[in-house]
Amino acid sequence: MYIAKDFINIIVDFLPKIPVIIISLLIGWLVIKVIILIIKRALRLSTMKKDVSGWIVNASKVVLWSILIIVIASGVGFSGLAVALTGSAAITAFVFSVSLGPTLSNIFSGMFLSGDVDIEVGMKVITNSGKTEGTIVSMDMRKVRIRDKKGVLHVLPNSTVENDEWIVVDEVKKR
Repeated sequence: MYIAKDFINIIVDFLPKIPVIIISLLIGWLVIKVIILIIKRALRLSTMKKDVSGWIVNASKVVLWSILIIVIASGVGFSGLAVALTGSAAITAFVFSVSLGPTLSNIFSGMFLSGDVDIEVGMKVITNSGKTEGTIVSMDMRKVRIRDKKGVLHVLPNSTVENDEWIVVDEVKKR
């Protein structure tokens, strides 16, 4: 009996907060869109590689949405939820760092590769202990894609390339 009454009280207390949550989400979504647009424009003006700027944009989105959800939760009286979200984010980050070792290794290797002046899209390289030779067609957060002279696409984890020697056979022509 008490459980049903408590449940009904929670619902009755929550209903008036729904419009505030919806309006806050819409305003927050708009603000995040504007901030991301500003970040993208600023990164286009910089000399940073596209791969790095893509990571910055994606990380910014995750951080901004997390902040928005925590602010909305605490603003409508769910401060316990905001604390739980913050604490669970820390625990989740720890669990991911332990269980996603290879993935994190590839991501960090990708960050190092994207900042390295000796490897970029368009370069002809030999890597993977000499097993892979071709032109780098793309580099992202986890993989390097190299197309060989036969047209075969080799997709290598960033850590394989970063931890191995790569030989630059032909550099990208600067305009």
